[in-house]
Amino acid sequence: MEIHLQTYGARLRVRGGLFLIEVPDLSGQYSLQREEEYAAQQIKTILLESGASASAGALLLALENGTGILVLDGFGHPVGRLWPNRPCATIAIQKAQLAWAIPLKAFPSSRIGW
Repeated sequence: MEIHLQTYGARLRVRGGLFLIEVPDLSGQYSLQREEEYAAQQIKTILLESGASASAGALLLALENGTGILVLDGFGHPVGRLWPNRPCATIAIQKAQLAWAIPLKAFPSSRIGW
């Protein structure tokens, strides 16, 4: 599952070991906000657009569970990415994609054993 935080004022926090998403009511009629909780193991990717925020605890929980975090600008273009420090399946996939995209003869023989 992916979490897309696009609404201005949307927040990603942690409560009880779960991701807590808070989205404010922007209609002006109510001062209430909508809240939803998700288990960290369910989330594979988090996308943060400008105007949304995430707490350090939420970022830490995401990285501990191998969740990638993508930061987007106001137009939806990627600006930055956070990956867990330990190897995970995503890194193995990226390595395989790179190896497939660049023919082996393009690498000097000393660089093949990455």
